[in-house]
Amino acid sequence: MFFRLNKKGKQFLYYHLLAVIIFGLLYYLQDYFITNYPTIAKKLKIIPEHYDASQDIVNNIFYYLWFSLITQTTVGYSGLINEKTSQTVPWNKINYRTYKIINVTQLLSIFYISAVLV
Repeated sequence: MFFRLNKKGKQFLYYHLLAVIIFGLLYYLQDYFITNYPTIAKKLKIIPEHYDASQDIVNNIFYYLWFSLITQTTVGYSGLINEKTSQTVPWNKINYRTYKIINVTQLLSIFYISAVLV
């Protein structure tokens, strides 16, 4: 017996997978920007003045795609992981706004996609 998706089911999967890719890229790009251009990020008030960006590294793009998939499926996570140190940074300890804005927007997209297609 084969499992077949109707048109709405295919659209549902398509839009969620598209959201995973878009938000994964957004997480990666904001991390890249903050890590490589901390003075500009401080001037734009993305990170606080006292924030030490030298401790950060840019995680792999595949990490952010995984993180985005975990967020989009609402499986859950304990926060971001620094690939170099393997330490978890909880959501409430992340000091830059762009991550929180992207994360909340992604969580809201789950409701939006579900509401439109169900």
